[in-house]
Amino acid sequence: MPSKSQAQPEQSADVPLNSLEADIETLAKIGEAASLNDLVLGLSPAVAVASLYVSNANSLSILYENAVATQQQQTQLAQNALKAGIAQLHKVTESSSAAAAAAENPDQDLLDLLKAVKTAIQ
Repeated sequence: MPSKSQAQPEQSADVPLNSLEADIETLAKIGEAASLNDLVLGLSPAVAVASLYVSNANSLSILYENAVATQQQQTQLAQNALKAGIAQLHKVTESSSAAAAAAENPDQDLLDLLKAVKTAIQ
């Protein structure tokens, strides 16, 4: 039967080993956490720049969308202005052609007046 003095050294030898293993495991976990922190710290500028690029791409897409919409509106306005101008020109030509047809002989009114005066005198 083993004596207490023989059993204790075995346990005391196991305890420091277990304690040492626990310390090594703790240090390994700290090392993993440190490398994870380094990884996060190292990736943060890249993530920030990627976020900036995404934001810029979104802003540019909205800018181009607004530019296209504005161009479409300006095209519609230009077409409507052209139609209005053609309609005005058409009215002017109709009224001028009607006036020209009515006044084929601009002196006709004067001649009619003179004839009326001549008949009234006689």
